[in-house]
Amino acid sequence: MLTQGKLLRNVLIMNMGRQLEDISESMYGKGVSSLEAEQIYIVVICMVKGLLDTFVRNLGEKKFYYISTAFEKGSFLENNLTNLGIYEMLEGVLKEKGQKMSTLKKVEEEYIGKANSFEQTSERFFEESQKSGLPSEAMGIRYIREFEDKDKVVNNYDSEKSWLEKQDFSYEITFNNIKAKILFYNMDVVGKDKEIYKFHLYDLEIQDEIPNQEKQIYYDYFLVSSSVRQILQEMRNNKYDLRKMNDYVKIGTEGKYISFVIPELIRIMVDEKAIPVGEAIEVVRKTCGYSDLDMMIEAVKQCPLEYVEKLVPHLVEKIENIKK
Repeated sequence: MLTQGKLLRNVLIMNMGRQLEDISESMYGKGVSSLEAEQIYIVVICMVKGLLDTFVRNLGEKKFYYISTAFEKGSFLENNLTNLGIYEMLEGVLKEKGQKMSTLKKVEEEYIGKANSFEQTSERFFEESQKSGLPSEAMGIRYIREFEDKDKVVNNYDSEKSWLEKQDFSYEITFNNIKAKILFYNMDVVGKDKEIYKFHLYDLEIQDEIPNQEKQIYYDYFLVSSSVRQILQEMRNNKYDLRKMNDYVKIGTEGKYISFVIPELIRIMVDEKAIPVGEAIEVVRKTCGYSDLDMMIEAVKQCPLEYVEKLVPHLVEKIENIKK
């Protein structure tokens, strides 16, 4: 299976010019040389995603999940082309067809805004993934930027031809009596080790106005709750015992408010799954990789209680239980 995938990938790469022309004709009814900037960008994305589909992912029973706000944006195109080892080849093919790599970079910058390279924004994830030695997936916030071009609003992440794949499920969550709908997106990313990593990104639909000084904590809690629920859903799908969560899941986090993940996990296990609080705390301690309870208590202390009490008061009791 691995050999077949690699063989197909090599064939596609060797026929890159033909692949681009076929996609261009199928989507726009014209050759690559006649494409506008946005069109050639989307055609290249489709070609790269076809290459990613030839990889067989490294799957296992236990998985490492990394939750962070750091990698919400970045130069996805350059990252994937470089790590696939086809950047220079594609640059040459585009040149032969009267197109430029700089055009693609400009379009991506317009879509997502000026950003660090994806390698920079995701560096910590890849470091922690290597340390874990487990199949790894990342979880973060979907970054959106809309811009107007000839009176037409373009939103790349809402396009079926973008890096992101919108998932066919969602759920509602309440933030201090404010209801929000959470949408789920997946994106494949190529690491330097040529492995394909799944990135889960979340979007929030909310009608109520949130004061600017409170928006960050809402989004941090939203990110954590989305991530935790998706992890638990995957456990349910695999019929894993929640009380043995640490046998199947390891969770890493980054960011000040991401310490929400500990009390949120405990809240769900106690309030929704009727697991005794002491047992829930011990399971979460092991799952989040803390060697002793004191380390976990220090992490939880990062939760800004003055905001938590106001915005997500149902977490306060769980935080105090952990401290005790």
